[in-house]
Amino acid sequence: MSLDALHQGVLSPPTKIAVIGSGCSVATEPAAEISHYYNLTQVLLFKCCKKLHIIIIKVIQVIIMVIIIILVVEVVNIIIIVMVLLLLQ
Repeated sequence: MSLDALHQGVLSPPTKIAVIGSGCSVATEPAAEISHYYNLTQVLLFKCCKKLHIIIIKVIQVIIMVIIIILVVEVVNIIIIVMVLLLLQ
């Protein structure tokens, strides 16, 4: 069941860069064994430590925001380069 969910989730948009595993090792272990075939990092969250769980989620959110900001800056740079090239023609 978890492998089907992983496969369907990976193939549906948007592009995934990581997956968060459940606290249930029966479901998480098989997914972890095949996640590298999809170039995914799997993060395991434990139910036993709620504070750690919250901290990890916040860290992941910050990492995702940094990646988005980097991508936006790169797109803006490309737009500026294209505009300069068009003006130079």
